[in-house]
Amino acid sequence: MSELDKVVYCDALRVFIDTLVKKGGLSSEKAARWMNDALGVGDEIDFMDTSAFREYQAWIFKDIFSDHADEWEQLGINTSRYVVAYIDSNEEHYYLPEYFVDFDKLPEGITANQFLKSFTMKEIFGYLEDQSCWGSDLPLAQYGCRSAAGVFVREFLTHGGSFNLLLQKFTDEIGNYADCAIQYRIYVPMAIDLKDAGLLVDLTAVATSLDSPLFLGYHRLYDNRRYVMDTFDLMEAGAEVDLKKLATKVKKAKASKKINYDEYLKLMQQLFEFGYDTDFTKFAKSILKDLAETKAFKHQFVANCGHIELLNILEDRQAKPEILDELRQRIGVKY
Repeated sequence: MSELDKVVYCDALRVFIDTLVKKGGLSSEKAARWMNDALGVGDEIDFMDTSAFREYQAWIFKDIFSDHADEWEQLGINTSRYVVAYIDSNEEHYYLPEYFVDFDKLPEGITANQFLKSFTMKEIFGYLEDQSCWGSDLPLAQYGCRSAAGVFVREFLTHGGSFNLLLQKFTDEIGNYADCAIQYRIYVPMAIDLKDAGLLVDLTAVATSLDSPLFLGYHRLYDNRRYVMDTFDLMEAGAEVDLKKLATKVKKAKASKKINYDEYLKLMQQLFEFGYDTDFTKFAKSILKDLAETKAFKHQFVANCGHIELLNILEDRQAKPEILDELRQRIGVKY
């Protein structure tokens, strides 16, 4: 068929559906079901044979998304229902999660809002997790994000998406992020990115939820080191955290050898910087004791010059000068 034939065909299809709705008494819901079948994306409708239309699927999609999008919406047809089918029919077909972090890959005519409406938030989170875990070319640095969720929101808004629509959809379908999204491996970085984007995410609740049996059930391999680093990230983003409890986690990670001694000291330094208060003289003595018991500790300690900052912090916190002098001599730090 010529291009003219295609135009005539699609025009006739719109007029036909409009006639069924306005004069034939067909409800918009049934019209949508009929369209699903006409496009090969729904169940069979028993009162009409639409198999002949399926070979013209590409024309219909072009008419829906590019040529006469407003007219189709006015017929009561929810065009977002056909987004996935349109993507699947596109000649340049990508791995579906790729579309969520690169809206430029969407076929012609699909708007950011239509794309968002085509999926539930939980489906979106699932695709974004796939991208965060397996995507090799994820532009996190380009967008200043921690996860694919941040890239998705920025792509959505950059390509004309409505923030109010996103916020409403997130509120209606997710509500309390700490309760509903806890099963995802990218739970924490996604929370921070969504919060940065302006969505309603309580980061303190997210930090608290890391200790819940539900979270630990989903994440059986969730070790102390990852717990600590995720909690630090949440604190930097504004979450309120029990520093004493976090310090206990760090000490347990050291005892179980989940982190090496160098990492342990660096994490303790970060805790002090966040405001953790303790007996700093006693802590300095514990370092001396550890260094005396295991020679390897000395090499790990000296290897990272950042630990000189730890000594300075201990000095600022008024640890006994004679203990700090002994510690400096023990690790070879010059005044």
